[in-house]
Amino acid sequence: MNIEVRLYGDLKYCIPSGSAAFDTFDLCCAGDGMMKSLEKEMTIEELVKELDLPEDIPKVVIVNDKIVSLDYVLKDGDRVSVFPPIAGG
Repeated sequence: MNIEVRLYGDLKYCIPSGSAAFDTFDLCCAGDGMMKSLEKEMTIEELVKELDLPEDIPKVVIVNDKIVSLDYVLKDGDRVSVFPPIAGG
């Protein structure tokens, strides 16, 4: 099963270039997609742990343009976007 993962904000710097976590890896621009092959069924929570994203940073996760919970089970072809909290004014 293959998914696309996009990390935004400071999260994009959490995974080093050339990481074995991804099949193709390019983080030169915010939101670049990274392809990841999953060998087994996985939830968003398991994906976040596997990517070793900081646990202390809250995250908003969007899959295929819809906000999902951490127990969402990934499906082949899913586009996963992970955002840190954003404030503005």
